[in-house]
Amino acid sequence: MDGRWPDGFPRRNGLLLLPLLNIECNPIPSPQVVVVANPSNTNALIVAAHASNLPRANFTCLSRLDQNRTAAQVAQKLNVAYHPEVG
Repeated sequence: MDGRWPDGFPRRNGLLLLPLLNIECNPIPSPQVVVVANPSNTNALIVAAHASNLPRANFTCLSRLDQNRTAAQVAQKLNVAYHPEVG
C-alpha cells in the first residue's frame, strides 16, 4: 500500500503543527482514513475539514474506545458494574 501511516502523539513545546501536516507520500485516488489518536472524533472532524477534496464517508475513527472509557468512569462514580458489549 502506498503512503505513510503518521502516528498520533501529543504536541511538545516548540513542535509546530504545519510540518506535521506536510507529510510527503504517494497519493492514493480515494483513501480511507481511520483516526486513532485521541480525541479521535475531534481529530477525524479536523482532518476531514482539511481534506475537503475527499468524501466525508472516507473518514472514520475509533471513538468506541472513548465511549467505553466514559461509560466505565460513570459506572464507577455511580458504584455500579459496567460490562461493555463484546463482539
